[in-house]
Amino acid sequence: GTQTVTFPIGAADGASQNVTLDVLADTDVEGDETVNLALQNVSAAATIGAQNSHVATITDDDAASVAFAAATSATADESAAGHTISVVLTIAGGGSLSSAVTVDAVDAGGGSATSATDYTAFGTQTVTFPIGAADGASQNVTLAVLADTDVEGNETVNLQLQNVSAPATIGAQNTHVATITDDDATSVAFAAATSATADESAAGHNISVVLSIPG
Repeated sequence: GTQTVTFPIGAADGASQNVTLDVLADTDVEGDETVNLALQNVSAAATIGAQNSHVATITDDDAASVAFAAATSATADESAAGHTISVVLTIAGGGSLSSAVTVDAVDAGGGSATSATDYTAFGTQTVTFPIGAADGASQNVTLAVLADTDVEGNETVNLQLQNVSAPATIGAQNTHVATITDDDATSVAFAAATSATADESAAGHNISVVLSIPG
């Protein structure tokens, strides 16, 4: 609308009057927003000065962040081909997104598992929280595990979040360690419960111990 300000008779150099922008609070995460104001229709005897416009910024106080739901996770075994890891949206005080938010999950390296051998190359997986997503919403990234018959023990993959879009930020839990649980068990045992020498002259009697790897 239009707000009219009046400088009364006798107003001196430097006198001021105010106009008021009434801000409406909401719970939408929308980032800072602007309102453009302009002066016009000045009465006779005065002119409008050079600063005839004003940009008022409404500072958003509804903060959003995205983070891994947990610091660690583990597959049941190597046959769990599609291991999902959750990324969670947090909006302080509740509320929802007025614009979509994206964030990238990447393989940070340094894990004991080998890309393309123990798991399909993770690359960059982008998750999107759409307009209207609320506090606690979650999206998943997937670690594609490759089964093998190597007895190698459990191995890890280090994931990291980066490149979040405004107005969200990345939360404290920005890394995740996924453990690939080895399902190739090995054991050693005597080959037999009993044995006997041919006689007492068989000084070097060999007894077998056998390695067993299922599969």
